[in-house]
Amino acid sequence: MTELEVFQKSLEVSRITLVVSIVLSVSSIVFAALEMAFQRSHNKKSVRPLCAIRIDDGDGAGIGLWNLGLGPMIVKKVHFRAPDGSCGSTIEEVLPSHPTDVKVTGIRGDLILPPGGNLILVACADRTGKGFRFMKKALGGQTLVVEYEDIYEKAFVKETRLDFEP
Repeated sequence: MTELEVFQKSLEVSRITLVVSIVLSVSSIVFAALEMAFQRSHNKKSVRPLCAIRIDDGDGAGIGLWNLGLGPMIVKKVHFRAPDGSCGSTIEEVLPSHPTDVKVTGIRGDLILPPGGNLILVACADRTGKGFRFMKKALGGQTLVVEYEDIYEKAFVKETRLDFEP
């Protein structure tokens, strides 16, 4: 074997090595990018808030929001939709003047509920008093609509029909 033949074989081996290393490099970059995309998707889903609306709370009566998810819940808007479909009434518009035993919490601007946090929107200490009858008459049959976001600004909507038990 001459020097030229040895050099030619060496060049072929180098070319094959180069092609294999390029293929391995490109495939590792593709798999790393896919792994990053899956990780980002998982991270976004792992901090998602989960809004729960409770209508009754023990001896008293009330309406409250709970964040049962793992991430903060950014409440954008809370409003009521009447049975006829008209929409947009806030708590202050539905309950403009209420008895003293009914406590109303209005929301101005964005409100952030941490994981496990809650907010009582309307509360009445006694289910037998006039405050509960007032609340049942004013809010019964309406649908409470909560619009909220997660920390990645993905919007969610939770709707619950308010039916008070006697």
